Amino acid sequence: MLQCTALIGTILFPGQSVICNFTDTVSLSAPGALTVDRFKAVVAEVCLDLTTCSPPCPVPPITPLPPDLKNCLPATNIGEGEDESGVLGLSPPPPTPAFTVQKTNNADGTGPFSDTETAPAPGDPVIFQVVVTNITNAPITITAVTDQWTGQPAFGVCNPALVNKTLQAGQSATCQFTLPKYAPAAGTVRRDLVTVTVLQSCPLNPVSPCPVSVSDPSFVITQGPALNMVVDKTNDADGDNTFSDVETAPGAGQPVTFRVVITNPTTVMVNITSVTDLFPGQPAFSVCPGLIGALLPGASTTCTFTVAIYSPPEGTSKVNTVTVNVVQPCEEPTRCRRGTGTDTSTVNTEPVPPPTTTPTTTPPPTTTPPPSPPTLPPATTVAPGPRIRAQSAQHPLALTGGSLWEEAVLAGYCLVIGAMFWAASRRRRSDAGG
Repeated sequence: MLQCTALIGTILFPGQSVICNFTDTVSLSAPGALTVDRFKAVVAEVCLDLTTCSPPCPVPPITPLPPDLKNCLPATNIGEGEDESGVLGLSPPPPTPAFTVQKTNNADGTGPFSDTETAPAPGDPVIFQVVVTNITNAPITITAVTDQWTGQPAFGVCNPALVNKTLQAGQSATCQFTLPKYAPAAGTVRRDLVTVTVLQSCPLNPVSPCPVSVSDPSFVITQGPALNMVVDKTNDADGDNTFSDVETAPGAGQPVTFRVVITNPTTVMVNITSVTDLFPGQPAFSVCPGLIGALLPGASTTCTFTVAIYSPPEGTSKVNTVTVNVVQPCEEPTRCRRGTGTDTSTVNTEPVPPPTTTPTTTPPPTTTPPPSPPTLPPATTVAPGPRIRAQSAQHPLALTGGSLWEEAVLAGYCLVIGAMFWAASRRRRSDAGG
């Protein structure tokens, strides 16, 4: 096809260029196809002088030239150039689905269907339900319903319950089907995907309906052992390189090194997703980044970390708590089983000893004892008689006794007895005189 006719006969001096634009309405690409457009230009030498043309110009100029120029088209001096340009036809956007699909299951056997359910044991049969609803004002026709999961290629289901069924505006249709021995291994999850294809109206081609497909998953989890990790948290607050549940730091504000041992007691592999630590006044923070990853059944893994300025004030205690989170790998990460484990470790700080001082003793008050009575020689036995006389081997004239009081009492007795004898003697004399 001849294009750019305005350029024909144009003279180009060395280094010159010319441009033309044209529209090609014939070579438009079909949707998704590539069309290559090839452009070719043919040129001939221009002679400045007829005598220099070799051979002489066989034809007159094809366009008017200045008087001193002639256009020669000798066969040996004809040249051409060409180039290509590609046009890719864009596919129209797919039409908006005119229907919805909801897939559920009843793996636990309790009755209601749910998006995710738990099967009692591996290999149990599972009943699935598919509901297709027309959400437009035009009818749609279901042409295919397939089901599949990891390791299982797509296969047809719900035929004839749904296949070849026409749904009017707002209408729904339901089917159920059972997959024997479907429940996955203990503690794992299986994602089952149903795909429904219908014929609906197309905006770009209202005459011919378009096939449109919509998929929806449903999940079955099989019961398994609890994913409770065994965690042992210890510390070395006293710095003797021996870790214990409870240790004592030599002073307040000392750094303390902790050790965490995580053991997987289950029969399935788990992935450690986080290890966090916290203590009073400190929100949880991540520790032991090297432990993140797989932990095989029965295996253990260990890490140590140091918390600066940790030991509490003198005479007090601080409890440190570590928490481990794990997940059992599965094909649907948001629905995998999860577990945890936690443990504590305590750090005490030595109390401050009381200051060493010399106790002050207050002497008792000084009192003057009462004067002791004079010590007298032992007293001799005094026989009753008119005259009493006390004698001492050392002091014959001294009164004797344990004390002056005793001697005074004794003297009083003697006076009484003497008075009695005196009175009796006088009465006898009086009686004799009468």
